[in-house]
Amino acid sequence: MNELPNPRQTRTQSVVSRLIEATKVEPARAVADEIFAEKDAALKMSLLSMAATINPFAVPHLPSSVQASSIFTVDAWGKSLAMARMVAANTVSKRILVASAPKTGSTFIAGSLERTYSLARVSLTLLSARSYGHYQFGGGLRDHDVDELALITTAYAQNGYVAHHHMIGSPYLGKQCQLYGITPVVTKRNLFDTFVSFDDHIMKLRGTGVDIPYLHFGFPDAWYDMEFEDRLDYLLDYQLPWYSRYYASWRLTQQEGYIDPLWIDYETDILGPKQALAEKLVARLKADEASIPALTAELGKSGVGDDKFNKGIAGRGAKITGRNRQKIEDFVHRFRISCDLTDLLDG
Repeated sequence: MNELPNPRQTRTQSVVSRLIEATKVEPARAVADEIFAEKDAALKMSLLSMAATINPFAVPHLPSSVQASSIFTVDAWGKSLAMARMVAANTVSKRILVASAPKTGSTFIAGSLERTYSLARVSLTLLSARSYGHYQFGGGLRDHDVDELALITTAYAQNGYVAHHHMIGSPYLGKQCQLYGITPVVTKRNLFDTFVSFDDHIMKLRGTGVDIPYLHFGFPDAWYDMEFEDRLDYLLDYQLPWYSRYYASWRLTQQEGYIDPLWIDYETDILGPKQALAEKLVARLKADEASIPALTAELGKSGVGDDKFNKGIAGRGAKITGRNRQKIEDFVHRFRISCDLTDLLDG
């Protein structure tokens, strides 16, 4: 005999599905208003609490007769925040941040770790139900940085998590990693190869209807009809300062002792023997050595799921010549006084 659906469960599922799809403010608040009007007090609080971890805009309107600060005082907030931080910092689980520049094999690494250790895929830049919620909610064009609400909430993931972000290193991030037991894995790749791969990625989007604002924002309408050298010239003006800042930020933050990331080199590690890469990751994550074969197998499955890993070929950047090659070299050498980035160039 089939059991009838549980009304509370049905209601909860409906709220969850609508909040995941509500990426604009007013639709999300409308769902929150509906929750706030719920007559069952216990169900109302359950749904409001759940909504807060799913959608950052799921905030109900209060009647004008209600003084908002009387519902939840500053003291109550302070106590809640203190308790949440205490639990998050003292709960032990596997927490991994894969920080990367685009086209450095990072999605491939994050996916392999997620599947091997059954980790939750989360966002540390925005509190949402989706691991890449910062794109769905329109935050993909801002710098990736830690959102403390997300940082605390994701610490409750039972088996731990892996987060994947194009995140700049900083003393603040280093201190948060120390406090919450996060292991940063930072990927790097030869800059010439990186930009050829970046250009290939964008060109493959032609005619697909894929809209990736964080790539296309500010690009000329005639992009797909431009010659390679002209595309690279524009792409370097647009992205080279960020790439250089990314690498310098992690090197300097490490030099100052704020953080000690595990560096993953695209040419040596990702394109090298997968067992060696698995052993390197397992050692740093202090994972069970018995997991090495499983992780090795996952690392051998390039292109699984949404990993979007193209088997790279070292040396592709040789096609970048003339003024664009000089532009990359000059930019890297600007950092020579504070940190050495020349390993990102050929040779």
